[in-house]
Amino acid sequence: TAWIRPDGVQPDYTGIAITGSGPAAGLNFRPGMELGYHWPGGAWGWSSGLTVPADEWSYVAMVVQPEGITLYLNEQRAFHSISPEAIDLQASSLFLGSYRGWQSRNYRGLMDEVKIYGRALSPDEVRLQRHLTVASPAEEGLLAYYQFNEADGPALNKTGTAHATLAGNTARTLSYAPIGSGVSAAQVLSGGGSYTFDTAGFQLQLSSGTQTSGQIIASRLHVPPQVRPADDILPEEGYWILNYYGEDDWTATIEQAVFAALPLPEEAEQLPEAFQLLHRPQHAETSDWIPLGAAQSATAGTSGILRFGPELIWPANGQFIIEQGPLVHTKQLALPSDFAVFPNPVRSGTELTVASNENTVFTFELYNAKGERVLEQFVQGSQAINSGGWPAGTYHYRIRSERRMRMGTLVVAR
Repeated sequence: TAWIRPDGVQPDYTGIAITGSGPAAGLNFRPGMELGYHWPGGAWGWSSGLTVPADEWSYVAMVVQPEGITLYLNEQRAFHSISPEAIDLQASSLFLGSYRGWQSRNYRGLMDEVKIYGRALSPDEVRLQRHLTVASPAEEGLLAYYQFNEADGPALNKTGTAHATLAGNTARTLSYAPIGSGVSAAQVLSGGGSYTFDTAGFQLQLSSGTQTSGQIIASRLHVPPQVRPADDILPEEGYWILNYYGEDDWTATIEQAVFAALPLPEEAEQLPEAFQLLHRPQHAETSDWIPLGAAQSATAGTSGILRFGPELIWPANGQFIIEQGPLVHTKQLALPSDFAVFPNPVRSGTELTVASNENTVFTFELYNAKGERVLEQFVQGSQAINSGGWPAGTYHYRIRSERRMRMGTLVVAR
């Protein structure tokens, strides 16, 4: 398994991880950035149908069993029914980012968290370890593990002595891949109901009419993302990543999303709206976090709970983080009418008034159902905003001032 971030389109049959002696065996790129493989008894010309996106991180894996070879790309997988030959991976050298040193097939891009096993991983194992670093080098069957975290010198194999030499123009750089120490939990969806991911401190409540089926993996990382949405996140060192593995598109309706095992002060129960749930795509690296909504209720304690919903526009996949508002720290109470947005619903093309009972500057942001920001307006006191050009639908707004933050839903009618 490995994380890769190809820099543009790669040359045909560029190697990702390929044995260096004996018969060629490992992962590569077929024409058109299609994920492919070499293996004795296999077929290098086989089409997996899995296209690796350029210029973004992807998780790839290859599992060899007597009945065939399975390739994994993020949530997708493809199986090739053949009878592959057995080879001894420990008896061969290994090229990372090259097809056996051929200059015309050298990989351009980033690579991280490379793991080589002497046993076949199950689908659940491939999925559950996707965003996690290895907890113990003694993991069953782990032959080689490269993190490339050294300041200089060879890339150390954390499980043995088969260290890797950096050749040619290879160099280390900071990785923004969505990986880290943490825990993962799986649930198989079978319609509406409550699904609890105990070890990840997460629960999802789906509406009774939900027809979506498939598997969800919830990972709770114990490290913060490289790019934080704000200074104060909860917990201070961590965030969540959800991956949906299903044959059909995600159509579930969320009644409630619960995040648990959080350190929450008593004030949180009176001010749950001070906690905002933010989201960005599952492999995003930059500061493109968007708000999904404020917490509806909270239970304080060292293992506190925040509950969000039911008006969340919930993506099937993505990174999730909680932004902690400053009111919890200063122990100030927000006035019931600190901000007002009216009329709601508002007719498209008419004026929407955004007002505050304080004569301070605040920011009003509006997001459509796709999470795209359609408006950012600085307001002092009260201001009328023309809603012309806003298509009818449900929008989410966020208001920020120096002391407060509020989020809500705005309906635009025709």
